[in-house]
Amino acid sequence: MSEQKSARYFFALWPDDKTAGRLYKAAVNAIKIADCKFIQASKLHITLIYLGAVDAKYLEQAQKIADQLHIKPFKLQISRLNQWRHAHLLWLGTENAPKELIQLFNHLKLKLKEIGYTSEKRIFIPHITVARRCHYDHTSTKIEPVEWQVKDFHLVKSTNTGQESVYESVASWPLLSR
Repeated sequence: MSEQKSARYFFALWPDDKTAGRLYKAAVNAIKIADCKFIQASKLHITLIYLGAVDAKYLEQAQKIADQLHIKPFKLQISRLNQWRHAHLLWLGTENAPKELIQLFNHLKLKLKEIGYTSEKRIFIPHITVARRCHYDHTSTKIEPVEWQVKDFHLVKSTNTGQESVYESVASWPLLSR
């Protein structure tokens, strides 16, 4: 099996180290009594579009689509801790997603559909998974806001080692003020 077939790919927003540290700290501080497995700060991200296991030709086409995007940099105000009970996940999110984030998502989704991408049926909820395997009765809670200045987006390769998922940014694109 080729490396492309064994790996999974996705477009994502990836915070700088300082912002990732603040996001991690906000999550840990908000979840004081919980039986959870926290995600490492270096792995925190917002998935825009999950591509899955795709071949090299498709990856090349997806990168050409990303090359054509012209979205302005934007700020995310991460201010809520939420839970998806059915999946035992805790996640951080915004009260209101900025229009630039929605434009980025919609443009990627629309253009990828032209090359055969089948989009997920569920609504796009920008979120940062911060903990897994949580057995915690939690409702949406306000947290100390963390500001994230989004300046770029990435194509990320995820490889499962059997112990953990290893993420590698294989390409990135700056958001441009035009």
